[in-house]
Amino acid sequence: MEKIRVLIIEDETDQADELKVFLEKGGYSVCGIADNLTEGLGLFYALKPDLVVADIYLKGNPEGISFAERMGENMNTARPLIFLTQHADFETFRQAKLVSPYSYLLKPFNPLELQYAIELAMEKFASQPGGLSIKENALLMEESLFVKHRQSLIKIPISNIEYVEVDGKYCKINAREGSFLVQLSLVKMEEKLQAYHFLRIHRNYIINLNEIRQIHLTDNQVILNGERALPVSHTYKDILMKRFDVLR
Repeated sequence: MEKIRVLIIEDETDQADELKVFLEKGGYSVCGIADNLTEGLGLFYALKPDLVVADIYLKGNPEGISFAERMGENMNTARPLIFLTQHADFETFRQAKLVSPYSYLLKPFNPLELQYAIELAMEKFASQPGGLSIKENALLMEESLFVKHRQSLIKIPISNIEYVEVDGKYCKINAREGSFLVQLSLVKMEEKLQAYHFLRIHRNYIINLNEIRQIHLTDNQVILNGERALPVSHTYKDILMKRFDVLR
């Protein structure tokens, strides 16, 4: 099960270690720790984390703000950023506010505050057109879906989703990582996934077209790579067949 990958930028070793423990206990993966601007940028571009937690002041200089400015230069590489600081003065807050962090925490903080800050940061980042909401137990960001599971957000690459099915008033996402319920309709899920090679084949099912192993035309079924057989209704059969170049 893939976890949300977090990059820490913190020059105090004990605080960086404490933050790492907090994050890992919360179900996140710390992919790197940097203690200066240059190292932070290097790890950021090399590791492509899902989230960055950065101290504003590194070695006495506001390098966290410089990091945010550099990260924000390219919208394709931008990530949600949470600022940490022990400076409660308004001037520090004013400088930080100029680079639009997704959340702002004063030290010392507790794990619950950090968890809330992460969820708010992820939701704000994903609240662009086309994104889902944490209220629906899911966030859609770039090529991944982040699903709320217990007290954590689980990262599911879109390509790992095999199919989505109706489950009462909700949807069940069936992926290589497992099955997860999200609080939205199949129609809305279809709207979000259609740009990623997903197609409705039945009033109860959306499938990943890349997962199709076989189509039974007479039985009106598709067989997925995981051997799961799903029905194809007459309403969607012609649409499905038009998505493939069939050799005769």
